[in-house]
Amino acid sequence: MTVKRFIGLFLVIIGLLMTSPFAFAQDFTATVSTDALNVRSTPNGADVIGTLSVNETVQVLEREDEQGNGGVWVRVQGSVTGWVLIDYLNYTFDFNALPISGSAAAAAPQTDTDTAGDEQQPDASNNANAAPPSGNSIPAQVVADSNVRSGPGQDFGRIFGVTAGNNISLTGRNADSSWVYGNFPEGTGWISASLIVADSPIAGLDVTNADGSVISAAPAADAPAEENAAPAASVNNPPPVGGGGISGFAYGAHIADFGGVELMQQSGMTWIKKQVRYNRGMSPDSVSWIINDGKGLGFRVMLGVVGSPSDIAAGGDAYFQEFANFVGGLAGLGADAIEVWNEPNIDREWPTGQVDPAFYTQLLALSYNAIKGANPNTIVISGAPAPTGFFGGCTPNGCDDNVYIAGLAAAGAAQYMDCVGAHYNEGVVAPTIRSGDPRSEHYSRYYGTMVDTYATLGKPICFTELGYVTPDGYGGLPAGFAWGNENTIAEHAQWLADAITLAARDSRVSLVIVWNFNFRTDPSTPDPAGGYAMLRPDGSCPACAAIAARR
Repeated sequence: MTVKRFIGLFLVIIGLLMTSPFAFAQDFTATVSTDALNVRSTPNGADVIGTLSVNETVQVLEREDEQGNGGVWVRVQGSVTGWVLIDYLNYTFDFNALPISGSAAAAAPQTDTDTAGDEQQPDASNNANAAPPSGNSIPAQVVADSNVRSGPGQDFGRIFGVTAGNNISLTGRNADSSWVYGNFPEGTGWISASLIVADSPIAGLDVTNADGSVISAAPAADAPAEENAAPAASVNNPPPVGGGGISGFAYGAHIADFGGVELMQQSGMTWIKKQVRYNRGMSPDSVSWIINDGKGLGFRVMLGVVGSPSDIAAGGDAYFQEFANFVGGLAGLGADAIEVWNEPNIDREWPTGQVDPAFYTQLLALSYNAIKGANPNTIVISGAPAPTGFFGGCTPNGCDDNVYIAGLAAAGAAQYMDCVGAHYNEGVVAPTIRSGDPRSEHYSRYYGTMVDTYATLGKPICFTELGYVTPDGYGGLPAGFAWGNENTIAEHAQWLADAITLAARDSRVSLVIVWNFNFRTDPSTPDPAGGYAMLRPDGSCPACAAIAARR
């Protein structure tokens, strides 16, 4: 064969591969995020058949049925082949696209990655004649050749294919906003939200059934403002600067200092968080030691940056820009993530009379652009609201966090964050439980309903505080936290481990920072930080052992 004929044949083969509907099979490659990761012969099995090294590349072959062992265990092929926990892997693929253990897809190469071209699988219960949803609609554009399906997920049959560049109208979404329902040139159906660009946040769509009928309607865009509703946006914010986002799942803890952090590492934690209070004129260099020391110990570093409500009230727009310049400087110094403020929905942290998600979005927008301009890879986290139902909506003193989250969506805040910050720290029941709290049935009492509430923004969730309090070692808790006096140290440890496990299996959650690792407090003070700490007054860390046991 001549060289010219060989080149011609090579180009033909490449052309066929590029046009083949199976050429773009999803790459289920991952890397190990922790050292000496145990590999087991069966999901959740006791027998360890080997270990994988940190940063080792593996191929993820299949996952356990979510109805069995929680969907956390996956079978990988690397230097050892067997089952590991998905949360100890760094990956960018869609976890739900993995074939389930025992299915035909698990035995054969994965070919359906929601690119157009796979064999049509009609579903009689979902078709183009299904009743359309009755809520809002949002224009959008398809960004890649894709499958349109009869329901929100790859387990639903393909109805037709749609090509990149098509303009569509979205009319619904699933509960976690990972799939959207809409009108296409060929009919109606579902498409992965990752394959479209919408003109406005998809959190404003109705949540719908597979056939497009409404489960829960989104508020009408022109609905009259209620007395206790979150204020609407009143200014135009700058367009967001491009940059990297967040993927996979990781966890760590908020530290008072670096004492004992080797116990965190032994439990698989890869992140630390420190809070920094910005004072006007302060240089980013003054806190560079936190970044340098944390990275020197092998951690990724999150800085929660807050300021003073009085400075907001006095400084106006100039203060917002000064704050943005400061967090941009921290990104330039190598901070891996920055949380922009803390609990801005209450007047303990934000000026009385100015608690307003649209006002906060102005600060977030300036900060996001400054951070991404200095370091596109620094993760931007919106300031986690205080979880509360105290205000009954919004008042001059504060907003309930669900109303505040809705206000952020209305203000367009989602485009200025890589993930939405969340706090959960008032549990008296296991994180798997969704009812029965003796205090009330408010959603903030339960881990699961907190995730459901924050997922409505349509962004990954980053828990920048997740904790359980116990009086163990302190004799009792301050009066305002007496509800936690019955929590045992064993529950404290197991609930933290269980919450991390739940978060790791949930594609809506990308990061958990435990509140806290090693804070210590005087029992005579009203500060319960020591009660939340993983490291107890006697130097033990039951939570470290419980979290490590998940591996």
